[in-house]
Amino acid sequence: MSPPAAGGRRARRILILLLLLTAAPILLATAAYYWWPPRGGASYGQLIVQPLPVAIAPGHWVLASWAPVPCDADCGQRLDNARRLRVAQGEAASRLDVVWLYPPGATVSVDADDVHAVVDAGVLVALAAGMHPLDDLYLIDPHGNLVLRYPAGFEPRRALVEIGKVMKVNRGMG
Repeated sequence: MSPPAAGGRRARRILILLLLLTAAPILLATAAYYWWPPRGGASYGQLIVQPLPVAIAPGHWVLASWAPVPCDADCGQRLDNARRLRVAQGEAASRLDVVWLYPPGATVSVDADDVHAVVDAGVLVALAAGMHPLDDLYLIDPHGNLVLRYPAGFEPRRALVEIGKVMKVNRGMG
């Protein structure tokens, strides 16, 4: 037997080098994933995927919250924040409604032109069944799905940016 030719060794080295170069991106990506795990999304509101049994305002995005009777200081602050969030959307404000949910049998008096009052037990029951606090502010899409929840005492500026992005990305939805 004669020793392998120098050309055979060179071909083997090139083959091994090509295999390493092909596998390197996969190995590096796997190592990066485990050693530097990706952070989650930078969403401010809590993402919710829950359809409501009743469409509140079909064809429009809705900022909704529960209103106790009578409306206390926290309720007034939520209403003011919701109205400001709607107005701050600029030209997209016409696609966004502010809806205040009242329990059945409540006497409703809303003095603002841009706020709709809805007396509906179905939405309140759906929120309670989903274990969502009633005193939070909710963003509902035009199809009647809960999308985002902003807890009591949220920062309106951060919510403003997020709601604007959601409505911009889903421009064809209402």
